[in-house]
Amino acid sequence: MRNSISILFLFLLWLGIPSFAQADRVLPQEHIKYPVSVTLEDGQNASGFYLMDGKGSAWFISAKHLFFWDPAKEEGRTGLKGGRALLSSYPQEEGLETPILIRLDLNVLQAAGHLHAHETRDLTVIQLGGVKMTPRGKSLEFYDGVDRVARAGEPAAEGSLVGASEEVIKRYADVAVGNDVFIFGYPTSLGIENYPQIDYERPLLRKGVIAGKNNKKRTIILDCPVFYGNSGGPVIEAENMGITTTAFHIIGMVSEFIPFDDKWYGLKHPFGMREIENSGYSVVVPMDDILDLIEKNQEPVLKQEAEVP
Repeated sequence: MRNSISILFLFLLWLGIPSFAQADRVLPQEHIKYPVSVTLEDGQNASGFYLMDGKGSAWFISAKHLFFWDPAKEEGRTGLKGGRALLSSYPQEEGLETPILIRLDLNVLQAAGHLHAHETRDLTVIQLGGVKMTPRGKSLEFYDGVDRVARAGEPAAEGSLVGASEEVIKRYADVAVGNDVFIFGYPTSLGIENYPQIDYERPLLRKGVIAGKNNKKRTIILDCPVFYGNSGGPVIEAENMGITTTAFHIIGMVSEFIPFDDKWYGLKHPFGMREIENSGYSVVVPMDDILDLIEKNQEPVLKQEAEVP
């Protein structure tokens, strides 16, 4: 069982590639590899994404409600919902179609101080390890409790993990209302049982706009519906930089949909009926909160064991 993996976080500046694409390409192909499917041992699932901080540590970002009980809503239960989680994402390299599987031992990671939940936000960050230099290039060395695995009877997937670097992040103050956005994730609640219309092992994208910003709560509101399974997925803002260029930045993480409370009334007597529906608007936790939580819990980066000749 390998405890390290080659890594190709989307270091656009490292590669000498600006973080924009030609206008005739709506979304760069590499951005489609951002979303990560996360599944707990009891079958609960959501979305997430990988992020590399400026100090060389790799993190997994997702929604807190997937990992932790909410005592206010779930009969006073507290702590982790499960002991293991499986992360699945597609490699950066073209032609590689087998997803990379990463297994997390949540109890080990929490005990070691690598798993952290935000006090008030629907946000969890997990420090996976750090990048070291080897004669073969950059390699992500995992901490205990993080292992690259394979499905039974199959070899481990080849290729590099894809994640976001700080150079492609946009903070709350710079997010522009009216700009287009793309949300990524694994909305496994869509569809009808025994009538599969989508491949649940592949992410789906959805396009919307930034509808507003709630400055009191410091959240971003999207005109874009989300469903069970979308929580934790990354949100990409598309910003026109001119006639021929569009810049793409991660602005946050999908948290929840905004409900529409449909109350029924009679002319003389109330029916006493109500339905809670998906309004088509959704709430995004901004990158500021993610970066703040990471900075607060930053562990030392693993030392370089060898230099690239």
